Amino acid sequence: MSNPGVIVLANKKINDSINIQIEDNIGESIHIHYNNFRLDLSVKEFLKLSKNMVESLNNLIEIEGFDVNNFDPTFLDMISKLLLDLTKVEYTTINLDQLKVQTLGCFNIPVIRDISQSRIIKALKGKSNEQFKYQQENLRGQTNIERMNQIFTSISEHGYPYDDKHIVLFNNQNFIRDGQHRAAALFYLKGAIEIPVIRLHFKDNKYCGSNFGWIYYFLIWDRKRVLNMARKVKKIIKKVKTRILSRIYSLKAKVNDNE
Repeated sequence: MSNPGVIVLANKKINDSINIQIEDNIGESIHIHYNNFRLDLSVKEFLKLSKNMVESLNNLIEIEGFDVNNFDPTFLDMISKLLLDLTKVEYTTINLDQLKVQTLGCFNIPVIRDISQSRIIKALKGKSNEQFKYQQENLRGQTNIERMNQIFTSISEHGYPYDDKHIVLFNNQNFIRDGQHRAAALFYLKGAIEIPVIRLHFKDNKYCGSNFGWIYYFLIWDRKRVLNMARKVKKIIKKVKTRILSRIYSLKAKVNDNE
């Protein structure tokens, strides 16, 4: 069978010298690229490799209660470096109205508020503006509204936790690190009920978030934010430059006409 196309399943840059990309070569095989090295696998071989890697990760992270299968893969990727400091996995309960989420305050500045102020709750009530603007990381290929509706339907039909996927908190904070859609759907459907959650505890209480989101917004800049801001500034400069040149050409044309 000929190969009608290639779908990039994942692309991860470990550091400046290591890049890993996984491709689904439709009608052919799965390719894993490690820099310039390529590994060709059948779908069956790839699934077997994936299963073995999950088992290896669970063996490497020797913390009671930790299981890779209980976490969203994208979220697990995001916190992968943090797992080196993981000391305890606690399965506990909390009332939904005690959970906190990051949302937008005045002038679109990030703030930490109760779950009732979640962008998901707002969207479920018909106010979808913030949900439309949010840049999601999980479930790529879906719009924010499609993802929200899918999870809402799943919670309605299967309940929570489904497939052992819990809402995740860090240390003793009640700020949701993963599972805001599930928490919002539960709160919308059942109110402030008590639910099971997972708390990941880290060495020296590391990775606690600030209760003041605006501090991060104004003072903390990582590489991604700098690049995004640089792109925005570049677009603004380009627009201003285009307008100035257009104005100059227009004035020149008027001068030539008068002559």
